[in-house]
Amino acid sequence: MTVNTKKVKNRRSVRYSSLSELLVDAESLAASKVRLLGNWSYGQILKHLAMSIDSSIDGTGFMLPAPARWLMSLLMKKKFLTQPIPSGFKTVAQFVPDETTVDAGLTAFEGCH
Repeated sequence: MTVNTKKVKNRRSVRYSSLSELLVDAESLAASKVRLLGNWSYGQILKHLAMSIDSSIDGTGFMLPAPARWLMSLLMKKKFLTQPIPSGFKTVAQFVPDETTVDAGLTAFEGCH
């Protein structure tokens, strides 16, 4: 059954000052039993983070048309840099990982650190 992640309650509220802090938290969670509130496994979540970080450095392989890039920059850039991503945000298919283990997801995530 698919979970409507916009309506999920009892999420952890976290804020990291560095990628190192995020990695420490990810490793701690990987070593424990994690209660998941959405549709992805913990391995998929870690792999998604790795894919997102890698693409921010290496590029995504696709580019929006210039008017769309300008509009996104004008309207969305500040929001994405200063506010959390809203619950239930739909990611593009390129960043939806296949099912993977926690160990494989953590290894991918540690590789982009």
